[in-house]
Amino acid sequence: MGNHQFAGIELRKKRDLVAGKTTEKLQSNFKPMLDELELDYRKLYQYTLSDIDKLILSIIGERNSILVNYVRWQRSMFVSREVPKKVISFHLETLREVVLDILSPENGQLVTGFLDTGLAVLQEELDEPEHSLISTGQWEPVAEKYLVYLLEKKRHAAFDEIIPMISDAVTMKEVYSYVLVPVQREIGRLWQLNRISVAEEHYATEITRQIMIMLSSRVQREDHHRGKIISTCLGGELHDLGMRMVNDFLSIEGYSTYYTGANTPAVSIVQWLSKDHFDLLAISAALTSHLRMVRESIEKIRSSGFTDIPVLVGGYAFQDEPDLWKIVGADGYAPSAEEAVIAAGELIGRQT
Repeated sequence: MGNHQFAGIELRKKRDLVAGKTTEKLQSNFKPMLDELELDYRKLYQYTLSDIDKLILSIIGERNSILVNYVRWQRSMFVSREVPKKVISFHLETLREVVLDILSPENGQLVTGFLDTGLAVLQEELDEPEHSLISTGQWEPVAEKYLVYLLEKKRHAAFDEIIPMISDAVTMKEVYSYVLVPVQREIGRLWQLNRISVAEEHYATEITRQIMIMLSSRVQREDHHRGKIISTCLGGELHDLGMRMVNDFLSIEGYSTYYTGANTPAVSIVQWLSKDHFDLLAISAALTSHLRMVRESIEKIRSSGFTDIPVLVGGYAFQDEPDLWKIVGADGYAPSAEEAVIAAGELIGRQT
């Protein structure tokens, strides 16, 4: 086991202690500014835990880019909400001080090296995230119109734009891939930039979810003979549209799919696996703050004796680090529903 692993393990064991001490120190030193931003102890503590989780992944994976990408995203979100950049800086600097106080000297120095890289990112010029509809090809006019209907709260117009197009499985896959997915990413980008509210983002997502349910019931499936797949969004993960799409693609291609829905406890997956045989477990994570949960859940599943079932992961949380799936302990990664079908076939094929 290398130095990075030792440092990651110590920080993981002392995660709650480090988060508590950091939060207390921030409240003691910057209380007027935090009160003005309505950052109470609970919110600050949760932000700190999230920072530490990204830090642990960066250390264990021996790559600064995990923390760096998270700090860039966090900075973009905060700046768009007129939260001063110095808030992030004070947060990381205070975390750095606490890490040096609590961790062993050798591990503390290693961990603070990662934090210094994150702090350096705050000096970069801030670029706005790229518009999500620029690469949808012939479907771009449809995607743009659908997006407008969502933003203008025209529910029936949104339905009428999408539903009549679906005549077969091929068309459904194209609408998912080139309309619904990029539009949802654009909705997320607009929320990140504070151009729409959480309520508006939820409204748009719910319309897309309703459309997906309608489309799913209209398309003929192949005979389910290629294998049984259990899929899930683990505890705390509420963004489930991506996994719903993956399930529809897998079902179309002849797999029996069993989707548990959002916010599923890992222990309940273990309980189900003990009662039934599955050929593959698929896990989706949209937020990087849930990667720790994915990693710990896979560890729990493996330690419960289910070492043979392959685990496929995907979701927005993995997109900036193509091999992040290795760090969380999965057997494969798919960046899209189409590639999930290919990856599922390969992983299941290795078991036969």
